Amino acid sequence: MKRWLLCVALLVASIGHAANLKILSPAEWSYISNRGEVRVAVFDEAGIDPNTPPLVGEFYNLNLNYLKRVSTELGIKLKFIEFQTVEDISLALESNQVDLAVGFNYDGQGFEPFISSHPFIKSSVAYWSLSETKDTTAPDFRWACVEDSIYCDVLSKQGFSNTTPTKTFENAISGVRRGDYDAVLASYISLSEYLNQSDELRGTLHTPEWGGLVNAHIVANKSQDKLIKIINKIIKLIEQESYLFTKNNPYHVADMANIAYRVKNEHQDLVRYSFDDDTFPLLFRDPQGQLSGYIHDLLALIESRTELRFQYVEPNGDYTLVEMLERGEIDLIPYSLKEMTSRETLDSTDTILSFRYYGVSLVDKPNYTAKIDGVLLASSKSKLGVKEQVFGNEMKMFTTPKTILRALEAGKIEKAYIREDIIDMIISSHADDDYVIDRKDFKTLNAVMAVSASKPLLTNLLNNVVRTWDGNELQKIKNSYDPFHVVYGVDYRDLTLILVGIIGVILLLAGLGYLWFKNLNLQMIIKENDAQASRLEKKFLQSVIEQFPAQVFIHNSQDDLLLSSCIKYRKGECSQCDLINRKDATNIVDRKQRQAVLQSDQTIQRTVDVTNCALDIETIEYTCKRITANNNDYVLTILNDISEKQKQERELIAAKQKAEEAISVREKFLASMSHELRTPIAGMSGLLEMLMGRITDGESRMLLSNISVSARQLNMLVNDILDFSKLEANQLKLDMRECSLLKATGDVLRTHMAAAQDKGLNLQYHFAPTNIETITFDTLRYAQIVNNLLSNAIKFTEKGDIQVDVSLDDTSIKMSVTDSGCGMSPQQVQHVFSPFVQADNSIARKYGGTGLGLSIVAQLVELMGGELNLSSIEGLGTRVDLQLPHQPIKRYKTNAVPLKVINRTQYPEINDWLSYWGFTNAEHSSTQTVLICDDVNTPNQDFDSLIRICPTLFGFKQVFGNEHKLTGTPLFPDLLFETLSGLDKDEVYAQEQQNLTFNGRVLVAEDNPINQLVISKQLQELGVKADIVDDGAQALTQLKTYPDAYQLLITDCHMPVMDGYELVRQIRTSPSGYQNMVIIGCTAEDSRIAHDKAKQVGFDNILYKPYGIDKLRSVIEQSATVTSNQVCKFVTWLEAFSEQEAETIAQVFIDSMLDDLNSLKKESISGTEARKLAHKVKGGASTLGITQLAETAHKVEREAEQVAKHALLPLVSSLVTAMEEQIEHAQRYQRGER
Repeated sequence: MKRWLLCVALLVASIGHAANLKILSPAEWSYISNRGEVRVAVFDEAGIDPNTPPLVGEFYNLNLNYLKRVSTELGIKLKFIEFQTVEDISLALESNQVDLAVGFNYDGQGFEPFISSHPFIKSSVAYWSLSETKDTTAPDFRWACVEDSIYCDVLSKQGFSNTTPTKTFENAISGVRRGDYDAVLASYISLSEYLNQSDELRGTLHTPEWGGLVNAHIVANKSQDKLIKIINKIIKLIEQESYLFTKNNPYHVADMANIAYRVKNEHQDLVRYSFDDDTFPLLFRDPQGQLSGYIHDLLALIESRTELRFQYVEPNGDYTLVEMLERGEIDLIPYSLKEMTSRETLDSTDTILSFRYYGVSLVDKPNYTAKIDGVLLASSKSKLGVKEQVFGNEMKMFTTPKTILRALEAGKIEKAYIREDIIDMIISSHADDDYVIDRKDFKTLNAVMAVSASKPLLTNLLNNVVRTWDGNELQKIKNSYDPFHVVYGVDYRDLTLILVGIIGVILLLAGLGYLWFKNLNLQMIIKENDAQASRLEKKFLQSVIEQFPAQVFIHNSQDDLLLSSCIKYRKGECSQCDLINRKDATNIVDRKQRQAVLQSDQTIQRTVDVTNCALDIETIEYTCKRITANNNDYVLTILNDISEKQKQERELIAAKQKAEEAISVREKFLASMSHELRTPIAGMSGLLEMLMGRITDGESRMLLSNISVSARQLNMLVNDILDFSKLEANQLKLDMRECSLLKATGDVLRTHMAAAQDKGLNLQYHFAPTNIETITFDTLRYAQIVNNLLSNAIKFTEKGDIQVDVSLDDTSIKMSVTDSGCGMSPQQVQHVFSPFVQADNSIARKYGGTGLGLSIVAQLVELMGGELNLSSIEGLGTRVDLQLPHQPIKRYKTNAVPLKVINRTQYPEINDWLSYWGFTNAEHSSTQTVLICDDVNTPNQDFDSLIRICPTLFGFKQVFGNEHKLTGTPLFPDLLFETLSGLDKDEVYAQEQQNLTFNGRVLVAEDNPINQLVISKQLQELGVKADIVDDGAQALTQLKTYPDAYQLLITDCHMPVMDGYELVRQIRTSPSGYQNMVIIGCTAEDSRIAHDKAKQVGFDNILYKPYGIDKLRSVIEQSATVTSNQVCKFVTWLEAFSEQEAETIAQVFIDSMLDDLNSLKKESISGTEARKLAHKVKGGASTLGITQLAETAHKVEREAEQVAKHALLPLVSSLVTAMEEQIEHAQRYQRGER
């Protein structure tokens, strides 16, 4: 290219200059004078866009004006001759068509067969890349170079095969920017000049170690030997003297400085710098914590043009930045005021950033309150000393344009200094007529980089790199971090442009009007063409709407039907659409409605069932709206046939209703089945319970016990069947309540003890000690799961053991049930959780059962969010592991309970339980001593209470005075806790509660005769009088007739005529006096459903069939209207026994009481002796149900050691009196006075 040869022109021009300096001989000067024009070979650039700035040229941009001036003065003419290729230039040199050309060599290459000058310019081989993370030596790294250039040879010598030659340098650069190549190889000068002129801030310029230098020579035919010698003298002159022609090329100078720095520092290119990272916009951290700002971008730009790499060092709080530089902790302060770098130890670069601040004052100056000026500076933590160094200490600093202008207007400052690049924007955004900008009054802020004076090469390199920048790059960086937000007002230049535009439009319209009047005939033709086009458009529109699946109608403003897609209309079978609304027999689309749409621009949308349609449409989605085209209003009507869709929706709704009805019927059926099945079971269970209390014959009691077991099994089977149905229908819900898992587990296991003992199985039970007392849990479903697991274990185990292990932590319940039964094969285990399926058919024949147990267990566990695992070995047994989540509620009290409990049993877990329960061995003044033992011969007189753990105990718990016996096979921790808690409480024991009776009259509504009999007998046994009616209506009549006769209502929930729910609803809404009476429901329904329904209508409590007398007693006891019978029962307690037993017990009671009575009557009795005797009397009275005597003895026991000596005898006398009264009445019973 021509520009490549500018350097040659300069050399030739320098010949004249050399002659003036007497370096050429007269002969050489004569040769030059007679030489005439010098022909220089260049590449043809005819194909290059002349408007495009030069992007290519090795070292070309030297001083062209200087060349022309010297050439003119010396009369030297240069003639450029264009050639297409390098080969063409070589042939031209060889044939003397040209005198000179520029050649480049690398690594000592020659120019045979031509001669060449000394190198006049050297440049580093460099590459520019946007792919910073890629390995340049990798096979997939894509190189670009200008074809036939020396740089393609360099890449080849380095062994880089993935190389693409391009036609021009510009093509190579564009390829890298597009991502076609990873890097372009060229000279440092060319690449840096391109980056500067294109304002390209991306990528990095590298000078690789393997690159070396490229030398530029003047090449000529050997016949031009004299000319080459003269040129060599010029090159030598340039090297020796200070007016290098290359000094005007900053890219060459920067290249040389870069090389010098690298050689001096042995390629140690890391430069450490430090600065406050909270000085926006100079240097700060972005939201991600990365450095950003002017300084960061300036250093990044330097890195992209050199091999320098900058490392940030945090400022040292003990030293200033200058001191850190002097101590050698850093190499560079990237931003400093020129005035602050005057120390001998510091050197500074040229100015890198310069800001000029002009003074602004008001046209009408106010009365100033202070004679000071202000300056608008960006805020920062350190302020950089700018204000003090440049503007002085008296200058007031502002950080926003609004605040500084307000201060100026208020007279707080006389003049405001604002940065030159934003001053016009700030003033124009306010009332700029009020301000005066003094362009002569300015202050300049010059920023440099501070470098240690010991690093001159670094200073030189930084200066030369910065000199290659043209200002656009710095302006880009400055604009990226403008610290001020300027609000623009109206730009008068824009307003002028708008006015010019409006005038232009007016002139254009005037011209168009003139043309319209002058071309009226032409317009008529155009109108005819428009009419034809309208007809064609209408025809096209008709063809389009005919493709729509909906029926489309378009009316004009006169209500004429213009277009329609209805096939009946197109065939002439319909003149208008006369659809009738099936609901009210009105027209769907009529003129009145269309006119309303036109006038109000409303859109009508609705779904309508229709009749009178020739297309047999039954249901439509109807839309009517106004549309505008060519300034005309039309009405668009769309009738979308949704008959089939509506039919399907109706069918779906009907199917949904049927499904909901089926679910409702199913629920009612399940409720009815639950009621009908559980009602007779409840009656049978109640009668068996009453019989069991009256029959003393051993064999008869055994038969009744077996019947009771069968009744419980039948009830469990009914529960399984009904619950399975609910689980299948996803209707079973959990009832989460606070409960004691320890007691719930014990209650379930005790119901299976008899069945296990009947088969001779050893049921072992271990509940790991824990401090959790109550949890939120569904104990009903838990009991159902455990019942099924234990039933299966007992059913399928003929001999051996059944082990139940339970643990409870803060999040879950873990249980395992292991038996030594028949076990299952792997094939049988696969189907064991399927409903109605047992291991094989022989199971059902041998063991019976429905096959629902484990299926229900699996579904309940899933419903409760737990896990279930089963493992089994055929012939050895089965293990089921269960884990269920829960929420802990309450923990056992950790403070010591005033009971001294001593454990002398072989059950180590008892000590752990005692610790969690808060029982201690510590002595208290009022502490009772309790011994827990398993030795039947252990005496009990040294202890206040004795608890024996008996492996062979019949039943689970027995009480004999102050001795309590608990079963030990297995040990039930909940019974032990219940017993110990009873010893500690200031109340009568459970035995007393069992003998508790009530006063009052109860109304019972029950339709089943057996259940009527059962509940009447149960209430009679509790001492309550009952009136029985058959349904809710009779109960309501009875209450209305005798509103004050009853303290309690017990009603079945399902009865004919009027059920219990309706009965309660009417009672609660009645204004009569019995609307607030206590009502207890009695039902065989699902407990959760019944509980929710009962709560809604107003039941106070609910009994679930089947229930026992103890449950009935507990529910009645909670009633506030039926009172406990507190009348002293002197003789009636003996009536609970048979006549023979009563006689024996009366005599034993008299003998025992007389012995204790004599001891109590001693005047020298101590408080301790009185307490022990009272405790003994309390135990005997509680066992026999003598409530008043037990309460009196308990009072003496509690206070005997607390009262003074003089108060002890009256206290003991009250017990003596009570004992004498009971002895007297027992003697009367013996005498037959009953």
